[in-house]
Amino acid sequence: MASDEHRDRGWWLKSAYHDQWDDLVRMAFLLCGRWEDAERAVTDAFVEVYRINPRFRTDDLVADYLRTTVVNQLRRRQGRAGLHVEGRQGLPSPLDRLSQLSRIEQEVLVMLLWADLDEDETAHVLGLRHGSVENLRDKAIHTLGKQFRAEDGAAHVESWLRVALEEAASQQAPSDQLETIDERIQQVSQRGRGPSRRAVVGSALAALGVGVAAPVVWGRMHTPRRSSPVPGADETVISDPSDEKSMSTLQKDVPVLYLGRSDGLLYREMRDLPTASDKLGTAVTAVINAAPLDSDYTSAWMGGQLNKAVVHGDVIVLDVAGAAWDAIRSREKLTAAIRQLVYTATAVVGDRNGQKSVQLLRDGSPSLPFIGIPQANFIEEGTDRCGPVWIDRPQSGQTLAATRLTIEGQVQRKVRAISYRINLAGKGDLISRGVITPGQPGHRGWRRWSVSAPVRSGDVLITIDADGTKAIKLVTVS
Repeated sequence: MASDEHRDRGWWLKSAYHDQWDDLVRMAFLLCGRWEDAERAVTDAFVEVYRINPRFRTDDLVADYLRTTVVNQLRRRQGRAGLHVEGRQGLPSPLDRLSQLSRIEQEVLVMLLWADLDEDETAHVLGLRHGSVENLRDKAIHTLGKQFRAEDGAAHVESWLRVALEEAASQQAPSDQLETIDERIQQVSQRGRGPSRRAVVGSALAALGVGVAAPVVWGRMHTPRRSSPVPGADETVISDPSDEKSMSTLQKDVPVLYLGRSDGLLYREMRDLPTASDKLGTAVTAVINAAPLDSDYTSAWMGGQLNKAVVHGDVIVLDVAGAAWDAIRSREKLTAAIRQLVYTATAVVGDRNGQKSVQLLRDGSPSLPFIGIPQANFIEEGTDRCGPVWIDRPQSGQTLAATRLTIEGQVQRKVRAISYRINLAGKGDLISRGVITPGQPGHRGWRRWSVSAPVRSGDVLITIDADGTKAIKLVTVS
């Protein structure tokens, strides 16, 4: 695909189906052991990515997004169980052996030995650190090696498994499901009506992981604010998000914090989202469930229920369902997930005096995965955990009718130089460029900036450069 053709989901859908359908189905089969489940998961993945409508800038991003979405579809269906082998007659021996491993070990081996991804790519797809991929691979090979002769080393086990997986994946040809996919997306809005106006709060996350080690949250997020919140007149409570009345309107400009795929830092999207009673509940529900509009961002959350969001004075209490916590598979991932909640909730409620803290619960219990009961509530860790520059408007995927484009956002105080560049996507034609002069430092040292520039019709790539760090948004101008 030429780079400008990624913008049209009608194009990349057909192209990606032609290039990747068979491989994605075979990969899914190796992870679940049933052809019908594999084809269903990949079909659902294509439909889900089409509905989310991220704007891709490269072929690799399309492939990564689809591959990760397929893995997530299977995880949601199977939980921690992994490869299904019960009741299968004549199951290929490699799948039989893989079923003895943990779910995440199965995924790592299939990505490395069958999909032929390197360790960084595998970490990116599965939402793991590079070191975790190495450890899981070594552990899995060691476990499988017990079934071989003592003199057979790890290289022999990997060689055998690579060949065996290829044979298992080739035993059946995936059926053609393009017509099924087309039928299921007929009701989806045509290109030009981006997901910012139709984001479904309950949609599954389409991308996981940062592939970067996130520093330990609880190491710096502790304060002496240990008192338990007591309900009172200052309490704000959200109602059940399933209440139809609470979903009848849109909340405008809801701040939702995501993770940069390349650096693991926090980046903000200002979203218009279906209301979950109030802005706090809407924002936190989006963190857990809504995929980012920008394909350069991802989330540590796989989806789940927000039980309660309340504010008691300076304490924000978020009670998230156990299933959402249980889907987080590593301490590093938990670090990132907690940061997303803490920074998003604090941004919504406001914390001018630096007094707000966040108490996190798992189905009413303060005990969290991997860390147990935290020593204290969580607080923001400052701007070091954030990307140096954020673009608040416009957001990726928007369609705008304009001859001039107003671009707004925030930049950290430490940034010395900030500039903008606007190009026609794909063709690279320069439309406008210039230097941005941000305002005076405000809350926590952030400086607001804004620039108005001429634009032309077409898909437009906006690049903001802050001391060499680039934030990019892709929009359509009609």
